[in-house]
Amino acid sequence: MNLQRYLSVSAEADAALRAGRPVVALDSTSAAHDMPPGQGLALARAKEEAVRAAGAVPATVAVLDGVLHIGLQDDELRRVCSGTLSGKASRREVPVLLATGASAAATASAAMLAAVLVGIPVFAAAGIGGVRGGMDISADLQELSRSSLAVVCGGPKPGCDDAATLEYLETKGVPVLGLGGGQLPRFWCGPGPLATDVAVDDEAQAARIARIKWDTGLAGGVLLACGLPRGQALDAALAAGALADARALADARGVRGHSLTPFLMAHILAGRPEAQAAYTALSCRCAAAASRLAAALCGR
Repeated sequence: MNLQRYLSVSAEADAALRAGRPVVALDSTSAAHDMPPGQGLALARAKEEAVRAAGAVPATVAVLDGVLHIGLQDDELRRVCSGTLSGKASRREVPVLLATGASAAATASAAMLAAVLVGIPVFAAAGIGGVRGGMDISADLQELSRSSLAVVCGGPKPGCDDAATLEYLETKGVPVLGLGGGQLPRFWCGPGPLATDVAVDDEAQAARIARIKWDTGLAGGVLLACGLPRGQALDAALAAGALADARALADARGVRGHSLTPFLMAHILAGRPEAQAAYTALSCRCAAAASRLAAALCGR
C-alpha cells in the first residue's frame, strides 16, 4: 500500500513517532464547524496546547488540497478554522476528497482513520457521534469498533441516545472505561446516570487494559470517558433547553441524518458563552488525559 502520495505527516509528529514518543490525534471539525465564526482557531490552539502541556505531540487532522494531513502548521490550522472550508471529511468522504484535490475539516472518524494509518494509538475529542435511534448510527462508532486505538472523550454528543450508544459499543466489543469514576459523562454536563463498563483510577490503568486487548488479538478500540468536574460542567437545565431549541429548529428546517449532530452542536454553541466555555474546557481536559494515556502506552 503506497500512502506517501496521499498523506502528509508533520515533521514534529513524524519525529515523535519514529522516536517512540507520545502523539495524540485531534479532529478539526470541532474548531472549524462547531464553534461560532472567529472562535474556532482559539479552540484548536487550546487543544494542541493541552496536549503539549501534558507531555505529548498534537497531530490535528484535516484534508487540504487532496492530501490527508496529520499534524498542521499554524498557517494550515488558520486555514482550517477560517470558515472557508465548508466540507467535513468522514471515512466515506476521504477517498473522494483525495481524488478530487478538495479540502475539508476532519471528523472524529476521519481523524481516527488517519491515526491508524500512521501508527498514532490515541485520539482525543470533546465527544463522538453516537446512536440517534433506529439505524442512525454515527460513523464515529463504526470507526471506533474497527480501529485499534484508544479514544478519549466526554461521551456521545448532545442529541445522541447514550444508552443505545453503550449497547452498540458492547455489541462491537469496545470496552468503555470511566476515568476517575464509573459513570458515563453527559457530555459537558458532568457525570450521568449510566455506568461505564469499568472505572479506572488513572490513564495508566486504561493504557494497560488497551494494551492487553490488542496484545491478545482483540482488534478494535477502547473508549475512555473523561467528563468535566461539577465546577466546570454546563448547567443541565441550560443544556437541555438549548438542545430542545436546536432540535425544534432542525425539525423545522428538515435537518436529519449525518447533518443533524453538527447542526445541533453549532446551534447550541452559537451565542451561549457558558456552552462555549464548557466545550473548550471539556476538549482540553480530554486532550490532556489523552496525552497521559499516550505516554503510558509508550512506557513513559
